Amino acid sequence: MTEETVSEDTETETVEETTEQETGDEQAKESSDGDNPKGEVDDEGSDEEGEAEVFTAESFEMPEGIEVDAEKMGEFLELANNKEMSAKEKNQALVTLYASKQLEAAEAQTQQWETVRKEWKDEAKNHAEYGGKDYKKNQAVMLKTLNHFGNKELVDMGNHFGWMDNPHFQLFLHNAGKSLTEDQLASGRTVKSESIENRWYGQDGDKKK
Repeated sequence: MTEETVSEDTETETVEETTEQETGDEQAKESSDGDNPKGEVDDEGSDEEGEAEVFTAESFEMPEGIEVDAEKMGEFLELANNKEMSAKEKNQALVTLYASKQLEAAEAQTQQWETVRKEWKDEAKNHAEYGGKDYKKNQAVMLKTLNHFGNKELVDMGNHFGWMDNPHFQLFLHNAGKSLTEDQLASGRTVKSESIENRWYGQDGDKKK
């Protein structure tokens, strides 16, 4: 065998080996693409890592001046850590939770205000200067004073904002009334012959109080 023949045989074997290697690489690539035809990134590992994360109160930065309510935060964290809900379901649940807390806060504020007004009324009824057994008679003088200096709209405003119940406001009316003569009180706007409660607290009176 000549040197030229050996050289040709060597080159032929090299080409065949290269072709076989390229064919093997293409088959391997096709097999890989078959498992993931769109070339999507397998994020299974990241999902598992996300599922392992558990949110706590310390996971979130609260606005300055806001203290964390452990009970309310607990309800939020329960939703935040729920892995079975879809994003839409979780968002709706969070909105519902927020709305319910807003309603609870409004109801609590209303109840607190009613408690304050009741305390004011009790204090006024037992006030050292105008309360006690003469309270209703003194209330009539207070109403005459309002009629002299103000009008029904003033009374309605006082009832709306609650300061008609305030013992300090009633003391002001009591003292102002004492500074007026009987003629001045009588010359003011006529006090209708209706109950003191209706005049003082409006048409609904003091039934709920």
